[in-house]
Amino acid sequence: MERTFLLCGVNIKPYLFVLQTQLITFTTDFGLTDGSVTLLKLHIAKHLPNIAFNDISHDIKALQISHAAYLIENLYPHFPAASLHVILVNSHHHKNSELIFAKCNEHYFLSPNNGIFNLLFQNKNTEYRKANTLHKNNQFNANIAEAIRLFFDAHEFNQLGEVYQIEQLNFRDKIKKDASGIKGTIWLIDSFGNLITNIHRNDLIEMIGDKKIEIHYGYKEPLTAIHSHVYDVDTHEPVAYFNQFNYLEIAIRNYNISRIFNLKEGDSVKIIPV
Repeated sequence: MERTFLLCGVNIKPYLFVLQTQLITFTTDFGLTDGSVTLLKLHIAKHLPNIAFNDISHDIKALQISHAAYLIENLYPHFPAASLHVILVNSHHHKNSELIFAKCNEHYFLSPNNGIFNLLFQNKNTEYRKANTLHKNNQFNANIAEAIRLFFDAHEFNQLGEVYQIEQLNFRDKIKKDASGIKGTIWLIDSFGNLITNIHRNDLIEMIGDKKIEIHYGYKEPLTAIHSHVYDVDTHEPVAYFNQFNYLEIAIRNYNISRIFNLKEGDSVKIIPV
């Protein structure tokens, strides 16, 4: 039997979709120096004055959806269920990029169709809808605000637009695991020049356990241990450790390791049992 939700004698079930959503997060590559973020929020607040905004980051590297995916994948589960996560990175990937809604793990996402969802939701049960908004040329803020208004006006996710099929693109290199060890890549180089890999702590536990290892990352001398923190070794000495999101990170304290060893995102990282 279908449940009925009453408030002061009124069935509010049709409105639960919007009522449970109280928070919008923003992730952009806009930066904070030219007022773009403020202008966008003001545009949205005209229509939704009571919704809370929370910034994940506006310092995503320009056009780097892999950087955005890394942060959002690790942070969105800590926000309340039913939050709407707006992702505006490489927003002008195409002149007329569609705005796409996604639903995954009881969270909602809005982004131009630029490949970000391929990174976030590989092999996850995700629904997609093309936003039913009137495209307004050269009115970026108006298009985003209209899509968000549509979201809060909808009673159900399927009212946001027609079903959309995301083209499967291989933006993100998968790690390779076999008897010889684990092969991954440098996923992201952060503002300190530290190397964030796509190798998770669980990958290492699953494949190698407590065996001794060598970590080959582009320097002639491999690392032979994973430490708890960058401060566990002397200055000038390379160190590997698991960061706050449990991904393997390689750094040199107080120095930019990527510049010293001329390393870049996408370069190979191997962990070999010895």
